[in-house]
Amino acid sequence: MRQLRSQKGLTLLETLIASFLLLFILLSMITAYSFGRLSLEREEVKRKATAVCQNRLETVKVRYARQRPQGGDAAWANIIASQIDTTGIVVDGKTFDIVSSVTVDSQTDQKLKVITVNVNWTAKRNNNTSVARTVRGTTSIGRIIGASPSSSGQKTG
Repeated sequence: MRQLRSQKGLTLLETLIASFLLLFILLSMITAYSFGRLSLEREEVKRKATAVCQNRLETVKVRYARQRPQGGDAAWANIIASQIDTTGIVVDGKTFDIVSSVTVDSQTDQKLKVITVNVNWTAKRNNNTSVARTVRGTTSIGRIIGASPSSSGQKTG
């Protein structure tokens, strides 16, 4: 009998405490993993929306460089803005809506156009409610009017 009592081992209380501690650590790791995965998925969608936005901004720049406006720059701005609005662009299963505007900067005598592109989509939260998200991109384009070769910084005579 004395041999049995002298052997050391874990009591039931120590085993329960160790089990609860292990369970707490595992639940914390699962929660952290789930949160990290959701964050990565959200950022991936935002990255795709940013790429769509940059693509549209570049499209407007290229169209402006290739096409000379007929009827003035204000008419051109309205035409381009109407051409680049798109509803329902699908990228890797995610649907994006594009709303754009081209405005003329009044401070530069209508030489500068400000292009704004909003890419909208609907995201779902953890409780399956929908929330609207938007990425906005802005750039400026314009032409330098009135510059002559002699005013380009080269000395003459």
